[in-house]
Amino acid sequence: MNDANLTSGAVYGTRRPLAVALALALGVSVGVAAAVGLPAAHAGGRPEGGATWPVTQCGDSGAGSLRDVLAGAAPGDIVDLGALSCGTISLTSGAIAVGQHGLTLRGPGAAALALAGSGADRVLRHTGTGTLTIEGLTVRGGAIAGTDPDVTMRGGCIDSDGSVVLTGATVRECSVSAMSQARGGCIAALGATLTDSHLEACRVDVVDGASYAAAGGALFVDGSRDLALVRSTVTGNEVSSPLGGALGGGVYVGYGVYATSSVTVTDSSLSGNRATGRPYAAGYGYFTTDQGMGGAIMTHNHIRIERSTLSDNHAGTGGALAMIGGDIAADRMVLINSTVSGNTAQNTGGGLWTLLGGVRLTNSTIAFNDAGYGAGGLLPQHPLFQGVYDFPPRIESSIVAANTTVYGIADIDTQLPKLVITGSGNLIGASSLTVPPDTLAGDPRLLPLADNDGPTLTHALAADSPALDAGFNPENLEHDQRGEGHARLSGAAVDIGAFERAVGDAIFSDGFD
Repeated sequence: MNDANLTSGAVYGTRRPLAVALALALGVSVGVAAAVGLPAAHAGGRPEGGATWPVTQCGDSGAGSLRDVLAGAAPGDIVDLGALSCGTISLTSGAIAVGQHGLTLRGPGAAALALAGSGADRVLRHTGTGTLTIEGLTVRGGAIAGTDPDVTMRGGCIDSDGSVVLTGATVRECSVSAMSQARGGCIAALGATLTDSHLEACRVDVVDGASYAAAGGALFVDGSRDLALVRSTVTGNEVSSPLGGALGGGVYVGYGVYATSSVTVTDSSLSGNRATGRPYAAGYGYFTTDQGMGGAIMTHNHIRIERSTLSDNHAGTGGALAMIGGDIAADRMVLINSTVSGNTAQNTGGGLWTLLGGVRLTNSTIAFNDAGYGAGGLLPQHPLFQGVYDFPPRIESSIVAANTTVYGIADIDTQLPKLVITGSGNLIGASSLTVPPDTLAGDPRLLPLADNDGPTLTHALAADSPALDAGFNPENLEHDQRGEGHARLSGAAVDIGAFERAVGDAIFSDGFD
């Protein structure tokens, strides 16, 4: 790699690798280092924020290629692909190794440049324990497969021993398959942050696994570091284990019951994800369900979802979201100004399912979800600690209605009939739990899930909805789920649910103006 390719505010002379190595080993001064061709900034420590190295050609290898530039970069550097106009860098010689502790790959935009795997290996293998940051780039077409039942396969496109940060990036069409254990169809990492990014059409398959063998159709995070999704989408991913369990069709977070990190989802959508596990007889043999859990998300960690929508996901249990608490505590699953709609579970918890941890819903809408054996909307349960850790659901100014089930109670059901829902100002359909005395019942008169402005799909309220002006605002929210331009209060009082119907809004019950 030519020194002309290194840009950090200084002009570097020609390298003399042997002389440089000797100079560093002997701890020479800046002046001596410069005399042998080592940049002064390197002799006295790397420049603040690292250097920027441009990628100058679109081949898989050779001088100026991404593989070549990465081999010469150091921790903290930025590898800049912004000047490339080829559209695609096709990898033909396997995954690119990223050994640096932390490094940034900066592209011209996810629609402008893709880093494409061959389908025979993953795309990026990050062995550093810091943060791999990917900006303005698509990563696609990676695949990793294994036939050894004692080896866990992970990270179809990106596998990191540290954290992964995506900003304005897309990872799609990646896969992991294994005989017994597989993780992270798109990405596997210790932690992750996605901002304005997308995980699409990734999958994890286990051929012969028992127990919970497959996890994270799009993203696997082991729970030792945090996960944040901001203005991002997780769409059309799947985790499958026909002889075992499958966890998190979209996202799996937290490996083990004592995971202590947190999950936050803000202004994001998770839709069309599936977790399909081993089928087994249920409902006294009347129907067959499976061991898949968490169609969109499965987590052992505290999770907070704000201004987001989980829709059209599917699993055996917890069609949209399944949470098994680690440190048994209240408010482990929190939804604020959010919508859970159109999700399905063959077993229980078509929308939400919790175990060993409390749930809080505030100004949210849980509707049109379906389950085979009870709790089409929400199922909170703590069967191992009944009477000791029975955290009652706290539901405030929320809609949990219009959900369905084949057997059992349609909207809220539990194995703990003594639980009492706390909170107020709700519209709740059928519930086996005692509801607050001011709870409304009946049809919430919701319009179909649609783009009603804002970053996510929402259910608008019909003009005759009983939810109009019947709620309150315990979090002092400024806006409804749609965000800026949509006040949380319009009219005499706050509407129940995630959507605030503006005074004078002319949307009719058929969804048209």
